[in-house]
Amino acid sequence: MFELNPHSIDKEVPVVELSVSAIDLSFFLKALHDTSFFRQPTPSGVAAPFSIISAILRLSDKYDVPCLRRRAIEHLEVVYPTSLKGWDLSPRFESSTPFDHGVAVKLANDFNIPWIRPMAVYRLASQPFDVVLASLFRVGLCEDDMGMCIRGIRALRTLQFSCGIVTLSLPRKLMSQGALCTCQDILKAKWNAIIGGDFDDPLAVYSVKTEGFCMSCTTRITETFASRREVWDRIPTMIFNESWDTLEALRRASIDKEDVSSYM
Repeated sequence: MFELNPHSIDKEVPVVELSVSAIDLSFFLKALHDTSFFRQPTPSGVAAPFSIISAILRLSDKYDVPCLRRRAIEHLEVVYPTSLKGWDLSPRFESSTPFDHGVAVKLANDFNIPWIRPMAVYRLASQPFDVVLASLFRVGLCEDDMGMCIRGIRALRTLQFSCGIVTLSLPRKLMSQGALCTCQDILKAKWNAIIGGDFDDPLAVYSVKTEGFCMSCTTRITETFASRREVWDRIPTMIFNESWDTLEALRRASIDKEDVSSYM
């Protein structure tokens, strides 16, 4: 784990030199020796700080500590899940920065965790465009990952259009009290908000899109547009040409492989 540099001597005492960040090492060593520091994640509330998760993932992989590597991946999995139910319970990172999701995309590639990529790209692309653009260059993404993120931005914009209230024409009709239905005006305001925003979050758009409409128009909207489940299922296919089932199978295979290795 450690290497002694024979030329690093301080008052005739060998000095251990490590090619890792002192802060990252402190997180890693604390996770090794303090079982309360890096507990198993919960799919709600606030996730551990991303800086701690990424540091422990890097060093547990470097120094071959499978239990900590698995724990770090579990923390990423609750933030970037493979199920819609998991997404709805998904926590945010404690003390997060705008660049965390871009780093997560890089970690997914560097440490072979492809099943976290769709929602890592989704969270990255759901931020304002200037943040996304800065992240692409700041976190050191490779050319393939940059292309994937750009495809993700375009895919989410397409999904936003398809699940938003786009072409639906709601007729003005008399309500029971004799007043005109105002749903057409609400429709226009919602659509302007969708196309005017500097971010794409189609799952959020769909979850609130019928608020404010009368019962009749709500029924028509619900019947006309794709369900939230269908939107969810399209996310990995549009970005990676892979299904959630395929990615979940990779996740389970990784766990099984680690379980076998732990008994050898």
